[in-house]
Amino acid sequence: MIKVLDNDSDSDGTLNPASVNIVTQPSKGTAVVNNNGTITYTHTGSGTGSDNFSYRVGDNDGELSASASVAVNIATPPPNQAPVANNDSANVNVAGSVTLNVLSNDTDADGTLNPASVNIVTQPSKGTAVVNNNGTITYTHTGSGTGSDNFSYRVGDNDGELSASASVAVNIATPPPNQAPVANNDSANVNVAGSVTLNVL
Repeated sequence: MIKVLDNDSDSDGTLNPASVNIVTQPSKGTAVVNNNGTITYTHTGSGTGSDNFSYRVGDNDGELSASASVAVNIATPPPNQAPVANNDSANVNVAGSVTLNVLSNDTDADGTLNPASVNIVTQPSKGTAVVNNNGTITYTHTGSGTGSDNFSYRVGDNDGELSASASVAVNIATPPPNQAPVANNDSANVNVAGSVTLNVL
């Protein structure tokens, strides 16, 4: 929106915003006069550099000005930057599963990460990696093999630009063996022909 009247004047009257009219249209866009006398320029999307149009304004006595020119500079926006996916790590027990919020350390300098765009690039060798609807990834160990495993993923932004692959390292821990419970000796007193109940635990 261009406030063309801000630097216009009328020495013996009052400018009339309703009188603003376009004299020559721009060649690379359109110029539309708004009710308050401002002008909205809309670029067609084709052509860069500069564009121009002209307008006139009248006063409350109906006298019109000469044409004034409006120069418009059409800037080319910088290209969209791809998001950055950073490496992640997790721990899981044998035959267990873990869900990772892989996007928590990922960034997009000029846009917004799109959770729906997360995709697995390489599957792990000792388990499976599944992308959930919210962009998290669930790793499930097959139950065979310990040590470490890894997989990779990518994420896109809302403009469709994809990141490079990021790696997720998974440490597969063997849980300690189950320990047998310990039963300790107990004692009780009872009368002849009587009975007693013991809480042996």
